[in-house]
Amino acid sequence: MSCWGSLGPGVRSSRPPVIPRVLVGLFLLSFVGTVSAPPSGSPMDEDSGLGAADLILQNGRILTLDDSDRTVEAVAIRNNRFVAVGATSAMQEFAGENTRIVDLGGHTVLPGLVDAHSHTTGVSPDYLDLTEARSVAEIASAVEQKAGQTPAGDWIIGAGPFMFWRGWDEQRLKEKRLLTRWDLDPVSPNHPVLLIKEAGHALVLNSYALKLAGINKETPDHSGQVVKDKNTGEPTGILLESAMNLVFQALPSSTPEDQLEAAKHASDQLLRMGTTTVANMSVGPQDVRLFQELYSDTSEVHVSTVLCPLAPTTLPMEEALEFLRRWPVMTGFGDSNLKIGSLKVFVDGGITGRAAWFRKPYKDRPDFYGIPQLEEETLFEVVRLADQLGWQVHLHVCGDAAVDLALRALEAAQEANGTTGRRHILTHLYVVSPAMMERMRRLGVVAVLQPNFVHSLGKHMEKALDADQLEHLIPFRSLLEAGVLVALSADGLPQNPMYGIYAAVARSSEDGAILGKAETVTRKEAIRAYTRTSAYALFEEENRGSIEPGKLADLIVLDRDILTVPVEEIKDTQVHMTIKHGKVVFNQLD
Repeated sequence: MSCWGSLGPGVRSSRPPVIPRVLVGLFLLSFVGTVSAPPSGSPMDEDSGLGAADLILQNGRILTLDDSDRTVEAVAIRNNRFVAVGATSAMQEFAGENTRIVDLGGHTVLPGLVDAHSHTTGVSPDYLDLTEARSVAEIASAVEQKAGQTPAGDWIIGAGPFMFWRGWDEQRLKEKRLLTRWDLDPVSPNHPVLLIKEAGHALVLNSYALKLAGINKETPDHSGQVVKDKNTGEPTGILLESAMNLVFQALPSSTPEDQLEAAKHASDQLLRMGTTTVANMSVGPQDVRLFQELYSDTSEVHVSTVLCPLAPTTLPMEEALEFLRRWPVMTGFGDSNLKIGSLKVFVDGGITGRAAWFRKPYKDRPDFYGIPQLEEETLFEVVRLADQLGWQVHLHVCGDAAVDLALRALEAAQEANGTTGRRHILTHLYVVSPAMMERMRRLGVVAVLQPNFVHSLGKHMEKALDADQLEHLIPFRSLLEAGVLVALSADGLPQNPMYGIYAAVARSSEDGAILGKAETVTRKEAIRAYTRTSAYALFEEENRGSIEPGKLADLIVLDRDILTVPVEEIKDTQVHMTIKHGKVVFNQLD
């Protein structure tokens, strides 16, 4: 049976709304306070004399990304922190009888990458991976084959290889159209089928699944959309945005053991890709307990996780506010392995389902502007209360209409509460005006971008947006020049961070179109956004984001010099070694 894990979804909770009183159980979390040490800035920083290093890496090209932006040859590590950086010759005084010395052979080293927005609860290996499908017939054949291996009545689920919110993409299909129930019914009469669409803002069901979910021609849209046939009024099987909750509530739950294995697998993939710290978005109380169990085994090393709960803004406003009042721990609670981060709020949807909310109508739908995901009053009250309680708020805003509404909510909250320094986040930001950027700067808002979307979703962008919008698509350079801090994340499309660095520099879609050329940044700017600024966005700048004494020893060794290789090779860069908290957790260097 296909197992349904704790998904940490990109657009809404993976489970039905939880009655707030169950949150009391979160008080039992046994977190330890974060240790911090201010970095030193001397050319070769002195150790405090507490013994020999456990590990020395030497003869490399180590990009420290410290305040002086030094490039050094060697670094010494003791316990879980950097104790010295500098010349290879200078590291000898830190070598002892049991010190492991690794010769880097000139390889380039970066700080461990910090992903400020992703979904890392993992997926079952039993799911169908349709991300490479190129025709409707190919998808139907894969479903038919899976049906032949699955007991009648069990769910067939299509999702991505790393996270649930990936899948088939009509822009990659020969037919260039959405799947429908009528494509799936002939090959799956005895199984309910759910196939997630790329980027996770839509899915398709077969008729069996529609029946189990109770979806028919009378089903209202709620805040998403149940797509229906224009002639008959029957549901086509396509659900957009929060309408997807209608089927999620009908899915079977996986076992705790399956969920734990999925989370471990996701952590292992991240470390192999060079991501050592990640913000896991849209989690619920069950996910907090899952990750507490994951980190309870101190013999294993996992990616450091910042858990970002989802605000239930599709509930009536007072229920959403009561959820916040009863959630027992807030931004910053935890330790260097696991902590609570920002509160996630959806203001609009995604562009692949035409639910991103713009001031201008879609190019391919001239009467349609997108789908706001909540009422304006609800957003203002949730943001105001969250800001008052001490939450950092993380707002999903793809279109510029959503950006404007989010900024008005933040401005109202700051005025009402008299607060500063919350580091509230706006993420995605496909289209942003200069005036909005100035408002972000004044508010101290951090932009969390996904330039990899230019590469993976470029075809959707070209089809949906006008030329003037595409000219400054995902405006990395403009935000920097406006004085807005920019952090990066992958959000699973794809998860490999090298695609984000590549797309920030090349601005190339999968089919070679250059989108937003004016928003190109340098390689060093992209890397800094994926390290130091992302650490700042997670309130982790004292511990992560650069290689300097006192900080946690997270670093990666690359197979090529990412600063000098041809631009097209950036996305092909591989990680040869990952060190997490001073321990080698992945190694292909030897």
